[in-house]
Amino acid sequence: VFPRVVSLVTNEWVFGDTLLYLAAYGIYYYNAVDLFLIAAMTTSKLVIVKFPLRSRNLSTQRGHVVCAVLWLIGLIISIIAFLLKRDDVLFDFRVYGCRLGWSANIWKWLKPVLVGLFILIPNILVVAATAYLLVIANSFAKRHGEHVRRESIITTIIVALVYCVSILPTWSTLSSVTLELALLVTITASSGRTTIDW
Repeated sequence: VFPRVVSLVTNEWVFGDTLLYLAAYGIYYYNAVDLFLIAAMTTSKLVIVKFPLRSRNLSTQRGHVVCAVLWLIGLIISIIAFLLKRDDVLFDFRVYGCRLGWSANIWKWLKPVLVGLFILIPNILVVAATAYLLVIANSFAKRHGEHVRRESIITTIIVALVYCVSILPTWSTLSSVTLELALLVTITASSGRTTIDW
């Protein structure tokens, strides 16, 4: 928040090149890891519910290893992007923040890979795991003569929609082509990434 406010007041980036690069590459690193971790948490919930006896072998140490691997994958991806085209960073006056310029020729074929890796795969995992968990919850409730509470479902949908809308501006900078942006909006809006957190 502080760099954006200072940049808004001064109408330029005053924090130097080092922070410009850290801010530009860092935003994609943290957002990618965020999606990876959300997908891992949702998938682990499904594994625990679907296979309760096998999930006893899951430990905190294994969870830490999975999280460390996901952070490492995000870091490797950011380092590769930095090494491919280091100077492709700019200060965006639309959001008063630093971002990648995506102007190098390599991004023409690499952007779809990044969209698939950062958006499609985590969101497909989350949507599939969430849908399957809801099916399990519904069948469990029916077996015991109960029903899933409507308030829980409404709260879950509202939380999911707020989260999806809040992440759209960040990911829209990744997609400059209209088709990619349409795909991004469709997938992000339809994903119930936090649906199961009720």
